[in-house]
Amino acid sequence: MRFNKIYFLFLVTVAGLFYQCKHEPVVPKINTELIVDEVCNANTIYFQNDILPLIVSSCGKPGCHNSTSAADGIILTDYQSIMSNGEIEPFDDTEGELIEVITETDRDKVMPPPPYPPLTSAQIVLIKNWIMQGAQNNACAQSTVCDSINPTFANNIFPLISNKCNGCHNSINASSANGIDLSNYSNIQTYALNGLLYGAINQESGYSPMPKFQSKMQQCELVMIKKWIDDGAPNN
Repeated sequence: MRFNKIYFLFLVTVAGLFYQCKHEPVVPKINTELIVDEVCNANTIYFQNDILPLIVSSCGKPGCHNSTSAADGIILTDYQSIMSNGEIEPFDDTEGELIEVITETDRDKVMPPPPYPPLTSAQIVLIKNWIMQGAQNNACAQSTVCDSINPTFANNIFPLISNKCNGCHNSINASSANGIDLSNYSNIQTYALNGLLYGAINQESGYSPMPKFQSKMQQCELVMIKKWIDDGAPNN
């Protein structure tokens, strides 16, 4: 009888361990190593090219979540800080602090906070798509989706400037950004035609290098903007 009891307890213990192993989710380890593709894939969202400039421009700027200001103890200026402070869950665009605050409808909780403009729906979709692709620390060296032949303001220039510049250079923040507002076509055209825009993004001598606190724009992006400017900076 004693043997049967011991055998029964053994089976219960094994079954319990099996149940735990079967039902407890395995938390994947996040690979922080930078993955670089020689050519950009049009179907891939790249952290270094697409996501980091957007988050730094909108959230990781001075006075907010950069390494100096660190509002509420949160820094959002690099991959590791964004993954940890943003509590991003790879392959799940419904979880995490970053997703919660950028999609918040309560004006007291949404980020960026009023009076700064919130992220656009297109920018939120971009971040969500990156997360659903695994939230990798990836980059690409040469873009194939950058139209340097027939760039248009609506499809190429404005989205690029919105993601990389407008977080600082908007109508609300212009006073602390050298008075430069890049939130609309008229202003962008003015700075494009007077040489200030290209001088800054090409980081030429005598100009404040832009995007600030970020790497220089890709060569194709620079060529694309230069082509648009040389065409007269049309509102096309």
